[in-house]
Amino acid sequence: MTDPCMDPYEAIAYGRFTAAQINTLLLGLDFELDGTLRLMASRVAAASEALEAALLRAGVPELFLHRTPEGTPDAVQAARETLRALVHYAESCRDGYMITSRLLQGESLSTAVRRTPAKLLARLEHAREAIEKMKAMLPEHASWSARVDETRAALAAFDDEVHAGRSERRSMTADVAAAWNTWQRAYSSAKHVVLGALAGIDKVPLIREVFDDLADESPSRLSQLPSVPAMY
Repeated sequence: MTDPCMDPYEAIAYGRFTAAQINTLLLGLDFELDGTLRLMASRVAAASEALEAALLRAGVPELFLHRTPEGTPDAVQAARETLRALVHYAESCRDGYMITSRLLQGESLSTAVRRTPAKLLARLEHAREAIEKMKAMLPEHASWSARVDETRAALAAFDDEVHAGRSERRSMTADVAAAWNTWQRAYSSAKHVVLGALAGIDKVPLIREVFDDLADESPSRLSQLPSVPAMY
């Protein structure tokens, strides 16, 4: 139940997303487990920071971490800002709740804009298609469609550049390997803890909004745990 294509470069964004989502979405759902969930979020965040530091010490270009040089357009941030602006615009329209729900595919806005670049690309493509289908409800649909398409194209080009550079760098230093192993243990253990916490309150599907690599998992693969009966 982990993205088989995840590598040390992608892991940093995955880890930061998970740490933020645990603190945003899960605290307060089961007060007795809040301390444990905070601990797991802290461990994943710390492992992500350590992995990033190890990669940079090894001379990995910041481009490989989806960072742009200072003073140049940030395609990832632009994608997040465009999606956020589109949703805020949609909220002001008639039937705004329905429109935003379709744009976000049922996710919260905070979750959608935190997604990793690959997921952001998919959500921008979905948003463009949704605008086309709902253009009768969106007075400025043409300008928004063009803006979303331009932002998506810029992010896709940047993502392609990042992955092309990564594919040419195969070696991993001992320092990076150790940090990568630590990250995988922290991420995997957090997944087990979160899954258990959500199973206890019958909210297992929420795990899709906590772990980016599970965003598109089918319900049948989310857990092998038996469903919680509605009545005893």
